[in-house]
Amino acid sequence: MALVASPPPEDALTETQQARLDDLDREIEAARSALANLDQRNDVLAASLLASDQIQQQLRQEQGFADHIELLDNRLQHCQTNIHRLAYGVTTFPFVDPAPDTSNRPLLGIRFDIHRRGGFYGPAYYIFCKRSAHDAQELTLFKHTLPAFIPVDRYRERFLPLADEGYGSEDSLQGTTTRQDVEAFVGRVRSDLVGWHLRQDAIAATREKLGLDADSATRDDNATHDIVSFESESPDASYIRLTWLDGRFGRLRLGNSLHIEKAVVFAEVNGQQQRDDETETAIMAQNATLATLAGRLQLLYRRRELRDT
Repeated sequence: MALVASPPPEDALTETQQARLDDLDREIEAARSALANLDQRNDVLAASLLASDQIQQQLRQEQGFADHIELLDNRLQHCQTNIHRLAYGVTTFPFVDPAPDTSNRPLLGIRFDIHRRGGFYGPAYYIFCKRSAHDAQELTLFKHTLPAFIPVDRYRERFLPLADEGYGSEDSLQGTTTRQDVEAFVGRVRSDLVGWHLRQDAIAATREKLGLDADSATRDDNATHDIVSFESESPDASYIRLTWLDGRFGRLRLGNSLHIEKAVVFAEVNGQQQRDDETETAIMAQNATLATLAGRLQLLYRRRELRDT
């Protein structure tokens, strides 16, 4: 096998050449950033113009723009859908079961859009209802994509009860029929979904106020409190476990409105775990909400420091 000589090493760049090269890299990066900003601005302006009533009327009056009418109609429908989801958070739509053994069974689809912290929307949740086999005016739950902790079966029994399916007599049904309330059913489900996301966002915001790292239970060295961990303890984020630097630990129960419904804190006293009434009282004071919890914990920390000095 023939040997190939390696190319001679290139001369090192001088300081002036290296500085010029760095300047070129920065100029290229700035140009790319400016181009990305212009592309984003172009998309925003195009969407705004297409959604403008005045622009739509002008385009419809111009000759040769027939091909763009469908684009305008789609943009208008898209904007109306986004406005509806932003204002109401619940959208209903007809849906046909695609399964081959259902003979294209018509379904009622219900979509839930939940607004998240930071101005974003999380994944949508869906409920599909079908007509009852015994009464075409009644709806029954078919499928859903709700989290497991949402008591959808309990809400179905309460708000979407079905009439007797042929096992009882007419005399036994008199005065016992309960009308279905689809609006109340949807309202309860959405309330639970909104409460769940509010608790998640509030827990994340409280962790930031306490200076805890978003991905771990590490404590900021410059923290003005002695909390070392603040974590959700249940899938629906209704229970929070917090731990102090001195070994105290507690548990909070949150409601859908972010009020602290209950607080239990334990501290070791003479080798035994006992309730810490002082901390519980500070947490559960008037207007006990998660929004004010960080301030209460910091105030309690300063009070203990002054007492121990």
